[in-house]
Amino acid sequence: SSGGKTIRPLLVVLNKLDEVLAAEPSANLSAVELADAAVRHALYEVRRAALAANVHDVLAMHALRIREKRLRYTVELFPDELGDEGPRLQSHATRLQKRLGDLHDLDEAIGTMTRARGISRQTRYATLNALYAARAACAAKIEPHLDEARLLDAAIALSCNDSLPKSAT
Repeated sequence: SSGGKTIRPLLVVLNKLDEVLAAEPSANLSAVELADAAVRHALYEVRRAALAANVHDVLAMHALRIREKRLRYTVELFPDELGDEGPRLQSHATRLQKRLGDLHDLDEAIGTMTRARGISRQTRYATLNALYAARAACAAKIEPHLDEARLLDAAIALSCNDSLPKSAT
C-alpha cells in the first residue's frame, strides 16, 4: 500500500495479462458491437463510482477519476462507431478527469504537508489552510459534473448506433 493505494506485485499483474492475452475470444463482434459493449461497461463503471462518491472522500474521488479516464480512452477508440455521441462523452470524461486530477493533486499536497517535518507549525498550518481552501473551491466545481456522471445513460449515449450497419467492422 502506497498513499492508501494497493499496489499489486508486478508478477501478479504480468500473470493476469498473460491469462487475458491467451484467452480465446468468446464471440466475433463487429466494431459497433464492441464499441457498444465497451462504452456501456465504462459508463456503468463511471455511474457506479459517481453514485458512491462524495467530494470529501479522497479515495472515492480518485477511483472515479480512474473510471473517467477509462471512459475517455474507450470513447477515443471508437470515434466512427459512436457518431455524434462520441464527442459529448469524450468532453464529459476529459473535463471531469481533469477536475478530479486537480482535486487529487490537492489531496496529495495536503497529505505531504501533513507529514512534512522540519517546517514550523505556523507555516504548516498556514499552508494546510490554503490547501484546504483550494480543495473546497475545486470540490465545488466538481459537484455539477459529478451529478452529470451519475446520470450518464448508455442507452441514450449509444442511440446513434441504431443507424449504423451492424456488419461494420
